[in-house]
Amino acid sequence: MRVLALCLLLVLTPIAAAAPATASTVATDEQPQCETTVTHDAFRTDNATVADATNGTATSTADNTEVSVDTNVAFVHLNAKNPNGYCVRYVVEIGPEVIDPADLGHIDANNGSEEATWRALHDFDADETYTQVEFVLEGGEEATFAPSKLRVTSLKWTGTAKNATSGLLPDIGLGSIFGGGDLEQRTYTLTAENSSDTVSVALSNESLDKEVAEYQAVYRTDDRGWTPVETDSDDAVFLREADGGDVVEFTFNDPDAEVEFTANPSALDKTRHQYRSYLSGADWIRDLIPGFAGVTAALHAVPLLLPVGVKHHS
Repeated sequence: MRVLALCLLLVLTPIAAAAPATASTVATDEQPQCETTVTHDAFRTDNATVADATNGTATSTADNTEVSVDTNVAFVHLNAKNPNGYCVRYVVEIGPEVIDPADLGHIDANNGSEEATWRALHDFDADETYTQVEFVLEGGEEATFAPSKLRVTSLKWTGTAKNATSGLLPDIGLGSIFGGGDLEQRTYTLTAENSSDTVSVALSNESLDKEVAEYQAVYRTDDRGWTPVETDSDDAVFLREADGGDVVEFTFNDPDAEVEFTANPSALDKTRHQYRSYLSGADWIRDLIPGFAGVTAALHAVPLLLPVGVKHHS
């Protein structure tokens, strides 16, 4: 990831722009290596197991390992046991009848020591998009993975693949006049469901072989304006990148904050982002000068040479 610095001239216009983005932490941890891999595909291929999982709970056993799925929750709980004396790499396939396929990236287990990779994959022979969950358990270990559907945002790609939040987010995109490409919707509003909650945004879709090249994000806690989302954990909202940069996690220290996320921003989006960033550092002007709206109007007409901050996904 790198920050692209472009020089734009700010002119008299109702929209103009934002601040440079800082580098964020990228998770690079890899799962341990195991000689034994066990695939649990009953949640996708066995009709009886699929029916049980769709209606509540189901269990799959293979090669002396066990995996159970519980859908009597907001999204799904996946529990796995390894009673063997050696480590096992689990590959769990879950059909779209059980849960909506989703690219969630890395999901931590409830015990805090295990991690799963959660992906939406497409089977072209069966013309089906399904969920694949992959993780490692050491001998004698047990883990539960419980991602929340409401905390994960899958971008609306042009294509037929399902996503985890279909219909959850409002269509507030600016349309394709000043942007577009592979995305049906580029701008999203993100809010926390609970205090200090985290909302994850998947920047790629493996089943469609598409990804976001760059993105930008701003937040606000009241009607005083927008502030770029950065990596300072003391901010009302901060971000970090996970899963090698394929997932952006927004943590809400202020549960009332609102985030505007833009994927593949157009030149107009970048200009508006830069303007918002400039004004976010001008609170001292707001406090000192009555009628700040007139001041901002004057600022629109002042030529400013500022860098546009966008985060690149590479």
